[in-house]
Amino acid sequence: MKLSNIRMVSNGFILTDDFDSEHISKTLVEAAQLAGEFLPPEGASRVVYHPYRRADNLATVRELAREGRKSEAIKELCDCFSPRLGLKEAKDLIEQLCEV
Repeated sequence: MKLSNIRMVSNGFILTDDFDSEHISKTLVEAAQLAGEFLPPEGASRVVYHPYRRADNLATVRELAREGRKSEAIKELCDCFSPRLGLKEAKDLIEQLCEV
């Protein structure tokens, strides 16, 4: 994936690709992994998009949050990752997404 923008937020990064899809990473290493620029060492653990989630799930999360349905947005965001994001992490990211 080719990134067009990366924004630092309080507990991670929001990445935008050339198709204006947004992605979340908790570290710069994960951002590099999403962009296909870095392969993790063997056995390293990381939070990644759940294999059965589509890239547009983050757009759904943002839409729910902007409609004031933050609880649903937090649940959707947690479910987008494997292993799941923690509730506090998801809540903080939702607040950051709503500011944009």
